[in-house]
This record gives sequence, C-alpha cells and structure tokens, in this order.
Amino acid sequence: MAKSYFTVPDKASGDTFTEGMWDDYIKTNINNLRVPAQVALSRSVFTSSSSSYAAVSWDTENVDTDTMWSAGDPTKCYVKTAGVYVIQALMSMNTTGVTGELGVEVNGTTLASIDEYVAGSWVSTSAVYGFSTPASDYFRILLKTPTGALSTVTGRMHGIWVGQMS
Repeated sequence: MAKSYFTVPDKASGDTFTEGMWDDYIKTNINNLRVPAQVALSRSVFTSSSSSYAAVSWDTENVDTDTMWSAGDPTKCYVKTAGVYVIQALMSMNTTGVTGELGVEVNGTTLASIDEYVAGSWVSTSAVYGFSTPASDYFRILLKTPTGALSTVTGRMHGIWVGQMS
C-alpha cells in the first residue's frame, strides 16, 4: 500500500490546530518515517549464461513494507510510494574465466548503474543507484556475462525510500 506524506501547512498565531490536522500532518508522516517503503530480496544459487543483460529472478522476499515485489512477477519491484530511492544489489559468482556486468534498470529502458566484475572463483560485485520516481515505476537488477559462458550466481537486493521528491 502506498504511503502518503503530507506537507504541514503554515499556521498564524491564534489559528486552531485540530485533531484531524495532527493525524494528517504529524502522526501519519512520523509513522511512515518509522517504517519507510523498502524491499529486500535474495536469490539462491542459479546459473547465468546470458551474453546480453538478463533480469535477475528473485526467489525469496526478506522484507517488503510496501508490497513492491510479487512472486508472480519475480524480476521487478514496483514503486508504490513516490519519492527518492536507493537501490543496492550484491551478487556473488563463480566466474572462472568470465567477466561481466551488474546493473540497475528503471522502467525497462534506462540502465542506471553498471559495475563490471572480473573473472575469478566466487567474486562479489555490487551496483548502487539512487533515483527519484513517481508511483507506478519499476526497477530491476540486470546481470550480463558478455562471453556467454556459464556462471554460478547467488545474490541480494535492497531498495529503500529515503525521502520525498523535491
């Protein structure tokens, strides 16, 4: 469920501050800040051999305070609360002889952050991206092994709302 954040109106000396104003402008904002919109997902071991960017299909929901992820659409996280988000992905791979890339994609067209990883036995790589978005956008994590060689992968992703758009 999308969280609402209200702008507290200015009050002149002598104006009445009602219980409804308290509930809307103070209590709701504070309660939403205590538990911000966030999602944390993980993926057990899988293999990747894509020579183009392929979305990671998450299999475990660790935290989801804003119903952003669904097992029925496991590669995407849908933004329900407009604002500024920070997305972080960490993948560990057995990539002997293979190099590749990890990235964050927003709305299926914008590759927002790219981190190249080097060949090695169980190397880790991460990608971090911050962006402003209205509600209804989505983001996902992409993985690429340019040579097309097989890579064994496990990973985690965390996305968190950090504030309103200015």
